[in-house]
Order: sequence, then C-alpha cells, then structure tokens
Amino acid sequence: MLDYGSDVKKLLEAVKTRNHGVYPVNCLNEIRAMNDHIARCYRLFEDAQSADIDDISFQKEISKAKGHLQRLKYDCYKQWFVYVVEDIRYTRHKFYSSYWQRIGNGELWRVYSENWKDGQKYEMEAKINESIDASKAEEYYKHAFVAYNKITNVFSKYSREIKISQWISFFEKIRSVAVWLIITICIAVITEVINMFV
Repeated sequence: MLDYGSDVKKLLEAVKTRNHGVYPVNCLNEIRAMNDHIARCYRLFEDAQSADIDDISFQKEISKAKGHLQRLKYDCYKQWFVYVVEDIRYTRHKFYSSYWQRIGNGELWRVYSENWKDGQKYEMEAKINESIDASKAEEYYKHAFVAYNKITNVFSKYSREIKISQWISFFEKIRSVAVWLIITICIAVITEVINMFV
C-alpha cells in the first residue's frame, strides 16, 4: 500500500532536525493532503455499508494519496539538499585551500570533487524527471543523496585537517606576498645599482 514508514519517515526526520525541530510547511501540506485522501477512503467505506459504491472510488483516493506521498518524498529530498549543499558550500568557501588535495593522500579532494559533480547532476536529473518518470526521479534523488552524504562524511572524517587548511592557506598567501615583495625589492636594488654605473 503506502510506503511511508521506510524512506519518507527517515528523510522527514532528517529534514526536521536540520530545520530546528520543525517540519517544513511544504512537507506538512503534503502529509495533510495524503491523510485527507486516506480519510476519504474511510468515508467511502462507511458509505459503502449503506449504498452500492464501487472499488474505483477507493482506488482513485488511494492513487491520489500515493501521489501526495511521492511529492512528500520529493519535497524532503529537495529540502535536505538545500541544507546539505549550503553546508558544503560554506565549508568550501571558509576553509578551502590547495592543501585539500593532500589531505588523506588526496582522498578529501577526490571524494569532494567527484561527488559534488555527481550530486549536482543527479539532483538536476531528478527535478527534470519528476513529472516524466517518478521511479527514475526517485532513483536520481537517491543517487544525489548518496553523493552529498559521501561529501559530508569525508568532511566529518577530516574536519580537523580542513580547519587547519584555512591557516595553511593563510600562510601560503603570506609567503607568496613575501616572495613577491622580496623580488620587487631585489629588482629595485638591482635597478638602482645599474643606474649608479650608467
């Protein structure tokens, strides 16, 4: 029948946790609409006791409830992606340096770069396929979920090194400015020495 207990409940709770303990309004609207169609089935069942109601009405309501459940899954994935992509972008913006390519013998950079592209690609494909092929869209959402999770896991694994990389980047910039400054001073001194003899 309806597949609320497996994937959706876990996703919904993950989204609620990231949303400061509050369910997002778009998810609540889908749950309300799904429950409304299920309640209509009970009403049809009660009416069926007194009248001759066919099975088509039940199937129609169940089908609509399944549609709302599917949209609830989509909304949960989209909402979760908003949070996790924001975290990934924040981490990259705040802590990125060329040192990332050396962390974990290159594991951090490899996992980040491969899965970032995959996550973006799968998320876009899922959005495109929502109205075309629901099962394909759900598979793409799951692939994007896995890709983004790999990034957050590798960020957690190397969180200490990532924070240190910010300082390494800072000192690399200072070193490059110092080298530039020394070269400029040397060129100026050489120019003055040459001008003295000319």
